[in-house]
Amino acid sequence: DSPGQLLPLLKDTIQQGQQAIREAFEAGADTLQTVNTRALFIDQILSHAFDACFSDCKQPLALLAVGGYGRRELHPASDIDLMLLLDHEASDDSREQLENFVRLLWDCRLEIGHSVRTLEQCVEEASNDITVITNLMEARLLRGETSLFEQMQEATAADKIWPSKAFFEAKLEEQTLRHHKFGETAYNLEPNIKENPGGLRDLQMI
Repeated sequence: DSPGQLLPLLKDTIQQGQQAIREAFEAGADTLQTVNTRALFIDQILSHAFDACFSDCKQPLALLAVGGYGRRELHPASDIDLMLLLDHEASDDSREQLENFVRLLWDCRLEIGHSVRTLEQCVEEASNDITVITNLMEARLLRGETSLFEQMQEATAADKIWPSKAFFEAKLEEQTLRHHKFGETAYNLEPNIKENPGGLRDLQMI
């Protein structure tokens, strides 16, 4: 199916799937199982969208889940963090297909956060930004060129750009700055359960 033909089916499937996950949770389904199930469900939606948009793509590319979604932890209100990995700068045809893919996901009302990077850009940005390398460490291939994904993993491995000691020192500094930003306390009247000390980010840090 073309992206336009697929849209009504995807929107209907998403609505039904989200409702089923919600009902299962309200009926007592395990929390971890719920966030894993939502990630698996979105995997299927994205795979169908990818196949429709890139069926005749001549440029090697890969669709990756990153961040919490890469860990298969997709909470109901979480953004769906994606990266489209290219072997080199997008050709005109590839650029149009990339735009169609992102537009299709937006039209499906999916809350996506996405980036488009070449292999070279991944290495450059990951070398300079602890947030980028953290996301790439947790990346998971959803669709596309397995060899391209493996090249990215090899190029951004700890022995290439972030030795373990430097990485953990940077993560600790990142945590310290975040705690300072959110008042150094978990006891605010309206705490940020994600970013406050003792929140979700600290669990992920551990």
